[in-house]
Amino acid sequence: MHHGKKTVTLLWLLGVCLLPPECHGNQYDPHLFPATGPFCEGWYMRLVDSTQRVSIGFLFGQVLPASCSLVPMSSQGGPRNGKCSSFQHHTEQGREGERPLVVTGVLVQDSNSSHPLRAFQTAVPLHDYSVTVRGGPVVHNPDDRSPPDFAARFGENGSVVVRGDNTTVDVRVGPVSLWLQAVDPVPWGPGGEGPEGWLEHLPLPIHWFVYSLRSTVTAYKMTDTVSGRTVSGHGARLHMEKNWGQSFPPGWVWSQGVTDANVTWAVSGGIVDFDVLNVTAFLAGYRNPARNISFNFTPANSLVTFTHDGCQGVVNMTLTALNYRLVVKTMAPLATFSQCLLGPEKDGFRPVCVESYNAVVYLKAYRRHGFHFVLVDQVNIHQAALEFGGLYVCKHKCSGV
Repeated sequence: MHHGKKTVTLLWLLGVCLLPPECHGNQYDPHLFPATGPFCEGWYMRLVDSTQRVSIGFLFGQVLPASCSLVPMSSQGGPRNGKCSSFQHHTEQGREGERPLVVTGVLVQDSNSSHPLRAFQTAVPLHDYSVTVRGGPVVHNPDDRSPPDFAARFGENGSVVVRGDNTTVDVRVGPVSLWLQAVDPVPWGPGGEGPEGWLEHLPLPIHWFVYSLRSTVTAYKMTDTVSGRTVSGHGARLHMEKNWGQSFPPGWVWSQGVTDANVTWAVSGGIVDFDVLNVTAFLAGYRNPARNISFNFTPANSLVTFTHDGCQGVVNMTLTALNYRLVVKTMAPLATFSQCLLGPEKDGFRPVCVESYNAVVYLKAYRRHGFHFVLVDQVNIHQAALEFGGLYVCKHKCSGV
């Protein structure tokens, strides 16, 4: 798909794909890996500190390629190893031909900077990576109501612990160390509901779950030993989400932002690759507590018109549900986008996307009044994130990396 092309979201083939309802609850806890791939699972957090005018992202995840089989974890919750020893040793650069199976990353950008987002990403040996739930191995998928209770460990390079409403990150990625503590997550919806709603029960190629729209960061500290820079603070906001499934899609956009007034916006979507056809679909949510606004958009309840131009750093969307509508323009200076970042594909992590933390979201919200939509809110969200992935990257520049 070429940049600038206009598309309209297609509804899922619900009658073909719908599965019987079952519990897949608070999806932020780890999922049970299948015996064979392809399968991927990854977590992403983004801290926004408007006082220090800095944004810091942290991500980690694992890929189980189709060519690998999984060795069950021990009763003590050891690493999720597989018959993939040839994939274990890679450099940190993710050059062509190298497909690390476990990756951690820290992304950093100052809001007053015109320089590219700085990305520190590194492969983690399989034997150093372990994920446990309530102190034990992952033996089943999350349930609907239980709060998350898991830990991910990266050998000598630290850990992430999410227990109830508390999150602690203490990691090192290359020259960068990051420590933060966050509390009071604000969920997407009640009862473990995420952006997909009931669509989470469909056999989708990739799933997206937002655990917290804006947790409160009680304290954080990031140190870069090469530059000697240290940034610290408290009171920042932390977005927390997760993906799992077969692979990232062929092409996508993702954006997220939060204001000091607790307005939040998040969207993810693009080309969804089914075996028989591709569709273009989006999941999105907008919240403004001061105006009692909580809008959700899925392929089951809305239509989306969408234009994207990765070469200009611009995305335009109109999302229309039965009783409300959003008109959203998101743009970031081209100079602020990162180089190609690693993302999960069916044979491991590969450079697949570019991202900026210096985007601005221009958003107008409408409610239906009779036969018309009436403007009820208008917000500009600064220091937002904007990502182009796969075929949506300018001139497909990450495709051959």
